[in-house]
Amino acid sequence: MKNIIPLILILLVGVPCSAQDSDQPTKQEIVSLAHKADEAVSRFEEANKSADPFIPDSAVKKGANAALTAHQLVGAITKNGPSAFALVSLIIALNDVTVNAANDAQLISRKAMTAATAGQTVSLNALAAADLLSAVQSSCKDISEQIGRATLRLIKAEESLMRNAAK
Repeated sequence: MKNIIPLILILLVGVPCSAQDSDQPTKQEIVSLAHKADEAVSRFEEANKSADPFIPDSAVKKGANAALTAHQLVGAITKNGPSAFALVSLIIALNDVTVNAANDAQLISRKAMTAATAGQTVSLNALAAADLLSAVQSSCKDISEQIGRATLRLIKAEESLMRNAAK
């Protein structure tokens, strides 16, 4: 009986400690990152609407579709929990949002430069929309990188578990 008590203590205390030493991201950490991504995508939607008068309708729709996909993936991660597949899908969707924001900001800036060099008045609203799109692009890229690092940590931890189970 005396030998069982230390064994039980080691199992109850030792296992949680080794789990805490793991670099595996927690579900809470990943869900928090997903919510930050959702906020960045919502800001993109606002920027996309403000850019609507200055970019083609096809670009506005493309951006709206990219944002919708990202929102759906965040919802799935929140509901079902993190998986490497879901996180990589979210990273790709965030990349689409980032590229849309960059392309639209660049298009507006080129139009403004063309107008300025032709001696025409440049719309300050257009420049503000381009600036907002650039800011959103940066925030989407940043959160995508954070999710990417968390995904790599998740994959590393899962691979480690699989290697240990195979031994």
